[in-house]
Parts: sequence; structure tokens; C-alpha cells
Amino acid sequence: METNTRTGMRGLLSSHTSGYAGRVDDSLAFRIGGSNREHVIVRPTRRERPEASDYWDGNWVDATVKIAARAFRGEFEAQLRAEEFVGFRDQLRPLYEKLGGGAKFETMEGWLAIDIQGDGKGHFHAACVAVDQPGIGNRVTFGLDFDQTELPEILRGLDAICSAFPVVGKPQDGVTSAERSSTARPCHPGTSAPRSRKP
Repeated sequence: METNTRTGMRGLLSSHTSGYAGRVDDSLAFRIGGSNREHVIVRPTRRERPEASDYWDGNWVDATVKIAARAFRGEFEAQLRAEEFVGFRDQLRPLYEKLGGGAKFETMEGWLAIDIQGDGKGHFHAACVAVDQPGIGNRVTFGLDFDQTELPEILRGLDAICSAFPVVGKPQDGVTSAERSSTARPCHPGTSAPRSRKP
């Protein structure tokens, strides 16, 4: 496992092992890594703009990301998207049968990346990168190992999230997520400052 941070982490990581109070039901989360010392937990807390029916504005979801990387622990708030959970779940589902291959959780603004690869024998490695403020924030990289038996629980968590935060609307024709990402203005964690979403 590799943990890589810069000085002045704004409280993202700590070498202590104090716990964190849950903000919502634990079932509304997905967790990779069964060990208390090594895991990442992503727990959505609310839809950022619940009144919006537009695909680009209506699918932003505030979430708490909790990390345990051996001696390092921390949590931060991130702005993710509903379709990112759906895409990750749909990539993960075949891995239980195939054992090999991969799945990626990629976020439009770069808050969190999880790249899972299987060895074909039921063992999986997740290479993870977390950023506490995209573009200018601090970065932590770490790896998690798990096996085939943990996939059903991960998928149950993702199914619960996708049910609680379904994707609304449809993307505009001719506009890709990469183009949207290039125009999005990162929002400081814990604030509700508006972003530029539309072309």
C-alpha cells in the first residue's frame, strides 16, 4: 500500500484511529476493503439540487468519503454524480462471475478514482486516489486488496445508492462528460456555491 500526501492536508488524514459518526444509514453506502485498517467508504448524503430535472444540474450528489489506509485515516466531503454510481455498479457486476477484468469509479470533477483489477483467481486490487479539493487540493493515493466474496456486499451498497439517487434526465446530444468537466468550476467542500453546468 502506498499513501502519498502533501503537507497541510486540511485535516483529510490523521495518524490517529478515532472513529467518525455516521451521517446516514450505513446501508446507503458502498465500502471496498473489509479490514478496519484498510478501506474506503463512499456515503451519499443528499442530492445537491433536488428540484432540478436537468441531467447536468440534477444529478449532483453530496457524499462523505471515508478512508482508512493503515496508520492513516480521514474523511472529506465530495460532490459526485448519480450516473457515476450506476456506471461503477454495472462494471462491477460481471466481475463476480468472470473473476478477471476491471471496473473503474471515475468522478467528473476528480474527487475520487477507484481502479479495480482482478487476477482471474478471485483476488482483486483497488488502486485509489482521493483529492480533498479538485485542481488545487491535497491528494492521497492508496491501494486495497479484497476477494470475490466481498463483491456482493459492494454491489448491494451500490444498488441501494442507485435506488435512493436515481439518474434524472438525459445528457444533451453532442455534449460529453469530458466537455462538461472542462467547464465545471470546482466547489469548495462543504459549501453550496453554484457551478457552471451548461455549455
